Amino acid sequence: MNSDLYRDELLDRIERIEVMLEATDLGSVSLGNGAPARVDASREARGVAVVLLYAAYEHLISTLTLDLAAEAKAAAIPNLALARGFKVFALVGSLKSVQGCRAVGPQHAFQVMDALADPLASTIEATWFPDDGSHFRSSQVKSICSILGLSEPETILGRAWDRIDTIVDERNAIAHGRRRPDEVGRRFSKPDLERIVKEWRDGWLSFIAAVATAHAQPHFFTTE
Repeated sequence: MNSDLYRDELLDRIERIEVMLEATDLGSVSLGNGAPARVDASREARGVAVVLLYAAYEHLISTLTLDLAAEAKAAAIPNLALARGFKVFALVGSLKSVQGCRAVGPQHAFQVMDALADPLASTIEATWFPDDGSHFRSSQVKSICSILGLSEPETILGRAWDRIDTIVDERNAIAHGRRRPDEVGRRFSKPDLERIVKEWRDGWLSFIAAVATAHAQPHFFTTE
């Protein structure tokens, strides 16, 4: 794992948000005919910034998780030897098979158990993301941390932890057309959003560092 890649990508995305907020700190602007525009550029940008904060977080969580699953797959670690969290990736195929059955019988349970009991089988699905159905709310972070063997994501992320569900909800409101960017931007003053951006950056940098520290341990992918 090269943590610098994730760090650099996150910092680049955050910097672009900061530049946009600064460049559009104009309030109302005039159109080419001299008439005042009805759009507050700064407010609009604050709404778009919320969407971009979400995008930076979703991209980080998704790519980091899938890259680690791919690393475990490339190492051809037998299912039996995988750490508890990474066993999830090894069970995906069996669980999908059971999910497609109208009735689940003992044979299906044996199929799942056999996938883990075989001392040689290595069945990690590295293209599967462990989506918990929350659409990247805070429970998704808890799921990822559980898989990666990290405890207390609240402590790792600090103030960013308290922002996750709000950022997701406001992003969804814009993405699904329930609110315009300027309507979301109205909810945050420029100083408020600048503080949120800083907390977001610091929290996810801390998350990357925590994963890198865990990854450096000899039994990150395997049982001890």
